[in-house]
Amino acid sequence: MRPAVSSVGFVVQVASAKHTQLRRDVSNLLRDVRTLKADAAKAATGGTAGVLSALPLDKIIELVQKQGYSNITGLAPSPSGNTLQAAATNSSGSPVNLLINPTSGGVISALGR
Repeated sequence: MRPAVSSVGFVVQVASAKHTQLRRDVSNLLRDVRTLKADAAKAATGGTAGVLSALPLDKIIELVQKQGYSNITGLAPSPSGNTLQAAATNSSGSPVNLLINPTSGGVISALGR
């Protein structure tokens, strides 16, 4: 009868290890789902999900045009994620790279390309 007890103990240990692995897998899966949801929200807002009061991208383009820029292309989050960047043409006809405040649409800087 002794071997039956140890085989029950072995089964319990195996089941416990599988349960622990299952919990770890579920935790990792939930983390991945949260990451995917955050990425989807970022993509749906043009990458400006991190900025709470960002204006719609079409409104930002309109405001940048009112500041004398045209041919605005490539409007996207800057590497910092706190501003937007775009390529444009200034009022003198020169190509520039813009750094734009996403909450006001104001041009922070315009550097020649």
